[in-house]
Amino acid sequence: SLKPYQNSVYKTHSFNVVQLTLRRSFFAGRGGKGSIYTFSSGNSDLIWDDVNAQEMKSSPYTIVIGSVSPTGEPAYYTTPGAAVLASTYGGDLRDTEIGLV
Repeated sequence: SLKPYQNSVYKTHSFNVVQLTLRRSFFAGRGGKGSIYTFSSGNSDLIWDDVNAQEMKSSPYTIVIGSVSPTGEPAYYTTPGAAVLASTYGGDLRDTEIGLV
């Protein structure tokens, strides 16, 4: 999972470079056909992280996918945030009793 920088000046500069690079590749990548970037939301909910604080994942040029348990609830580890576009079933060590790993 990608982490934000602590230094706000560096983070602002880094954020601008990342956004510019993603935008350029989104439109011009693959010989002008464009590129799509997909990331997992991450495994940081155990430490109260948020996808929105992660510059590459909060970009309008990326797709972020979360994880849900077999019951449809968010997996205990999946990192939440408004940037999560969709979720899919993921493994959960607590699911071994029903055969899903």
